[in-house]
Amino acid sequence: MKLAHVLPILTLVVPIACGKYSEPPWEAKVPTAEEKKAREAWLDTQRDITAACEDLILETTRPRAQHQEQLNNRVVVVQEVTEEASNRLLTFEGPMVRDSCYDLVHYFPKVVEKCKKALGALDAPKLACSNALIKPEKSNLGKKLRELRFLFTVYDYNFSKRCVKDTRIAAPPLPMVDDIRWYLMNTANAYSDIDEYCKSKGLNSSEIAD
Repeated sequence: MKLAHVLPILTLVVPIACGKYSEPPWEAKVPTAEEKKAREAWLDTQRDITAACEDLILETTRPRAQHQEQLNNRVVVVQEVTEEASNRLLTFEGPMVRDSCYDLVHYFPKVVEKCKKALGALDAPKLACSNALIKPEKSNLGKKLRELRFLFTVYDYNFSKRCVKDTRIAAPPLPMVDDIRWYLMNTANAYSDIDEYCKSKGLNSSEIAD
């Protein structure tokens, strides 16, 4: 091919190639003070899930929780903070997104650990088969736990979309997310059919006095 024929092709290719790399990678940009503050606020929304599960653990130790339906209310709080954290996964922008995604990968097992403890306290026969909640409230609790399981499914989807599938970030998948969904399903099933669950433990659904 003659040089005269090659040059017009190069004039087309070079601008395209340079344009592809004109945007510097996030890690090459120095974050501003506002961006650092936004990152901490974003991470705080993820930590809120852990705090809400810790509050739920504490609530399981309170006597006569049914008077104010606090167990159900605490699960609603976990739902709310999980939904908020899930939404923030998609809206967070800036040069600190990549580091934040990786931070969340390392932090998420703590979320699972705390929420697992809360669920373990809920489905312990001492509480589940007690009169701390009347049967309709136990059934309602089962529904809320199913809803929370769905919210964690959405959370995982949003994380994957924002942090895993974005080639600029390429974070690994969230660890242990299937574990928390499994624990939620087990506890939800227990409360949805509390008579059968307590029977399997050799108890009546309201046998243990609070």
